[in-house]
Amino acid sequence: MADTVHYHLERMLPELDDLEKRGLFERHEIKEIVRKRRDFEYLLKRPSPLKEDFIKYVEFEQNLETLRKLRKSALIRDSKEGKWKASLCDYASSAQILHIYERAVNKFKGDTDMWLQYLEYCKAEAPKKFQKVATKCLQLHPNVAGLWIYAAAWEFEHNLNVAAARALMQRGLRMCPRSEKLWIEYFRMELTYIQKLKARRAVLGLNAVKSKKQNLTRQSAEITMRDTEDPFEEEEKSEVENEGEDEDVSLEDQLSMNLSEAIFRNAVAAMPSSVEFRQRFLEVLDRYDFEQKEELEANIHASIAHDFPKDEDSWNWLARKHIESQNVGLEYTFLEGKRRAVEVYEESLQSIPSVRMYELYTRFLQDILDMDTEDLDCSSSLDPTDSSRTHRQDITDDLLTLYKRALTAGVTSGELIKGYIELLMRNRMVDEAAELSRKFCEGLDTRKFACIWESRITLERNQTSSSTSGDDRTENIANLFKQAFHSVPLADAKRIYLMAMDFYKDKKSESDVVISSLETAMAGGGGGQIGAGIACDVVDWVLSCRGIKYARRVYKRFLALPGPSVELFKHCIKLESRSLGAGSSAEEWKTLRKLYDDSVELYGQNDTDLWTMYHFEEMKAGNVDAAKNVYWRAKKALKDPTEFVTRLQMQQIRS
Repeated sequence: MADTVHYHLERMLPELDDLEKRGLFERHEIKEIVRKRRDFEYLLKRPSPLKEDFIKYVEFEQNLETLRKLRKSALIRDSKEGKWKASLCDYASSAQILHIYERAVNKFKGDTDMWLQYLEYCKAEAPKKFQKVATKCLQLHPNVAGLWIYAAAWEFEHNLNVAAARALMQRGLRMCPRSEKLWIEYFRMELTYIQKLKARRAVLGLNAVKSKKQNLTRQSAEITMRDTEDPFEEEEKSEVENEGEDEDVSLEDQLSMNLSEAIFRNAVAAMPSSVEFRQRFLEVLDRYDFEQKEELEANIHASIAHDFPKDEDSWNWLARKHIESQNVGLEYTFLEGKRRAVEVYEESLQSIPSVRMYELYTRFLQDILDMDTEDLDCSSSLDPTDSSRTHRQDITDDLLTLYKRALTAGVTSGELIKGYIELLMRNRMVDEAAELSRKFCEGLDTRKFACIWESRITLERNQTSSSTSGDDRTENIANLFKQAFHSVPLADAKRIYLMAMDFYKDKKSESDVVISSLETAMAGGGGGQIGAGIACDVVDWVLSCRGIKYARRVYKRFLALPGPSVELFKHCIKLESRSLGAGSSAEEWKTLRKLYDDSVELYGQNDTDLWTMYHFEEMKAGNVDAAKNVYWRAKKALKDPTEFVTRLQMQQIRS
């Protein structure tokens, strides 16, 4: 080990002598550098060196090089000549760091992070060595797609070698054919190259040349009929001189375009079942602007529509791209994008007239209506003097028509019905909304939707009719609540129960309607966690309206049902804990302990929180013996009492 360390140190002697001769470091500083390097070399030569040792060694050398450059700049600034003749010390530091990295990657061949650090340093300080290091790295890690992308990006962006970048991407795809990122980045690279060629044509003036040549072609028939001394003939001759350069750029452009199309085709063949993968190609394409863009975009759209004709999300994505694209406002207006999107939605309904497709279509039009844009508030009439009707009103009519089409086709869902009724109410068509809600509440297939009952109850409560007395209206609304509780599954009925609690908050004598309905629904086993949450809300509501005694009666009714929820137990325990005070009676303590005992009997094997709460409650009241009893019961009942014991120890430390 010592011989090897001294060998590496002896290799540094010429560099160190040069540093001292050039006046960059003094002798005692040189000794300190040697000492630090010796320590690092011994760390690297131990039986199991750490990755951190190599990294710290590199950081030391980089800091040393930074200091050397600062002192070099100061010497140049202070010297009369203001020049610096390069010597060994100007290159030795870079060579030393490269040598450390080389030893590191040889020791940790499987560490891609270390390879990337090595490559980053080569890219910044030793670009000639980058290709050799990248080749070795890819040989060891051929299945890491990110490394192929990294190497190709260097060839494309820094080495300006498009052919080498393409070769690396193609080799990477042979090794990682199912890497989405690799396919996408190869596609992006070719589009970037097309964009660069476009910029090059603009600088060389070849776009104007191409336009003039196309004009000459269209006018060729007329030219042949004119005199041979026509001035167009001279212009055509001058354009022929530039034809060779124009053709070179066009060939490169066409090659990159063909490659882009081939990349997409092969990517689809490699992963044919992922619509999101194809959408990412369109997202990349949307950031570029070149002549053949529309053709390539149309091909990708066609492949999605052809291969996923029954996928609602793909149709929705294709349609929304027309208003979310960066081309909106550049190539076409927002209203034109909306028109194109509607065409896609109409085509999708012919292919899949499903509930979800109608929902996505209506959601799109609703989103358009909610947008705050001046385009929608402009007149939609072709007559400039007629401004009575706006595009927003036209879209509203289209949306109403779409809802009617869905109902006529027998396509119904809670979202469609709710959206239809809300749209009618927004446009002050209250009578139509009320009639529609009544119709749906009576339908066999639609009365299970909670949103319909919510809308109908809201409409009934907001209606003010002189022909209906207050008592009659209250009775009507109460009947609606009863019907809703009976028709809507408990899992969807939370909002209806909240509306009922708000309605009955000033009618204490009639509030049992809500309690009885919820008790019946929970007894049927419906609702799950949502049912337990509603029960907690009802208990709090009864507590605020009628006091703790009536709230106890209510929660006992809920807990007596089969399989009471642990969340309901905890809620009731907290309610009773809050009601306890210094002068609490023995009966109140008995009620609280009964809740704890019943809950741990059902859930004490797994729920640590219950036992912790129980123990804390007894200790808080000063019942030490009772707390000890809870402690031993918990250790016996819990499958794993470790967490429970840990919590108690933490409580003791904090107290």
